[in-house]
Amino acid sequence: LIIVIGLMLVIMRKGSKSSDTSPISVYHDDSLFDDNSVMDIASSEPMISETGQMSSDGYEWLEHPQGSGNWYWRNGTGTPWTKHEN
Repeated sequence: LIIVIGLMLVIMRKGSKSSDTSPISVYHDDSLFDDNSVMDIASSEPMISETGQMSSDGYEWLEHPQGSGNWYWRNGTGTPWTKHEN
């Protein structure tokens, strides 16, 4: 009986210790929800829903962000944009 009580106390003490590697702290990372990182991803490439200008060669062209000199093309509305490599 004394051994069982001793084991229960050891188990309870071990479970009550806090550590930095708890499952909650491992998965709780506020940097995942940083507004700046979301904006960087959103502004780095145009969304499929954005529209550009159709050229005579049949491709649609879009400068994104506007005035940046970064050009994207696609050959049909609703398809992903491909960055133009100069």
